[in-house]
Amino acid sequence: MKTLVFAAAGYNLAETGRMIEIAREARNHFHVIFASYGGQFEELIEEEGFSLTKMEPRLTREQLDRLRIVLSGETLNTVGYLSVKDLRARVPNEIAFFKEVSPAAVLTGWCLSVTISTRAAKVPFVNVLHSTTVKEYYEAGLQSWPDRRNFALFRWLFRNDETRMNRWMSNLVLKLAAPAKAYNTVGPEYGLPRFKNFIDLIEGDHTLLADIPEWVGFPAVRPSLHYVGPLPTRIDKPIPEEVASMPHDKPIVYFAMGSSGKPALVAEILQGFRGKPYRVIAPVKSHIQHMDADIPDNVIVTGFLPAHKVNP
Repeated sequence: MKTLVFAAAGYNLAETGRMIEIAREARNHFHVIFASYGGQFEELIEEEGFSLTKMEPRLTREQLDRLRIVLSGETLNTVGYLSVKDLRARVPNEIAFFKEVSPAAVLTGWCLSVTISTRAAKVPFVNVLHSTTVKEYYEAGLQSWPDRRNFALFRWLFRNDETRMNRWMSNLVLKLAAPAKAYNTVGPEYGLPRFKNFIDLIEGDHTLLADIPEWVGFPAVRPSLHYVGPLPTRIDKPIPEEVASMPHDKPIVYFAMGSSGKPALVAEILQGFRGKPYRVIAPVKSHIQHMDADIPDNVIVTGFLPAHKVNP
């Protein structure tokens, strides 16, 4: 049986969940091996019974804290997950690992060192993304102008024409090589050509789009792009008693932020529920555990919850 490697960003719940969903189907046809550099969601992989190789160097607490900040969009460079130093430490180990297990392909979402090591090792690379991360999205001018750049001066320069602003932003993404700078430094050390932009870097030999064609509505889809439908995380964990026994006397709000919530914002939203005619289930404990947050009486804060079991 051939081997598939799933290189998961174990600190990202959505990413880890998508990889697990695909791996569940794949294990009927392949020997599945997961690889991760760390993160609190690695345990979900092992609980599913998959083999997990814990790659070195492991992510430190400081690195995981920084990755959370990048993931939540709190930095100017929202794709700056890895430095040249990080890549030079990871890539040789990944190449050696691929030589050892001889995978038929490597799947990832945001374990971005794999974008170099798979190409250097000449191993087929499959990425799991969304329609918003392929070049057709930007060629169609669909990238919206970011709120944090929504200044009066910019609007004046573009004559308050949002379509024109979005087109300019989309073109910028396709022209800007800076986000791929670290990869364009390390890649040539393995004989790889330069990446034109970040989209050029992350697209695999095949790209699985975890959404539906109607969402974006591309006029044409390349043969290397495959729509696989949404992949919500379905982890079979028990529902805590305090959630299962919650009274149904008021409308119930389910408030979750995945891996990318900003702690201060999460705490502020929780405060906003105070005195409101709702009961709130909030699996956001990991975001506020280091804060002295005052939780309203109508809010239950928990750790990870199996949303597919709680919401019904």
